[in-house]
Amino acid sequence: MKTFTKIMAAFGGIALIGFIVLLVDIANDPVEEVLPSPSPESISESFRDAYIEGCNEDGLYLEYCSCTYSYLDTRTSDRELMNLSLDYIETDILPEVMVEALLFCEDKL
Repeated sequence: MKTFTKIMAAFGGIALIGFIVLLVDIANDPVEEVLPSPSPESISESFRDAYIEGCNEDGLYLEYCSCTYSYLDTRTSDRELMNLSLDYIETDILPEVMVEALLFCEDKL
C-alpha cells in the first residue's frame, strides 16, 4: 500500500505543476510579459520529472514509476493528465486510466 500512496503523491505533484503552468499563462499580460510561456516540451518534461520524483521518492521504484508514466503519457495529453490529477485531489477517487497504469506495470514491482 505504501507504493500506491507514493504513486498518488506523484499524481498530486503533476496537478501542482499544471496549476503553476496555468498561473504563468494567466500572468502573461498582452501589454507587459511577466514570464515567457513554457514550451510544450518543457511542460511535458516537468510533468514527467515531477511524477517520477514523487513516485520514486525512496529510490526503489524507478522502473515501476517510469512504466506507469509511460502508460499514462501514451493515453492522455498533458492537459488531460493535469485535469485527472486535479479531479483526484478533489474527489480522492482514482481515475480509471491510473488504475489501468498501476495494473499494467505491477510486474515492475
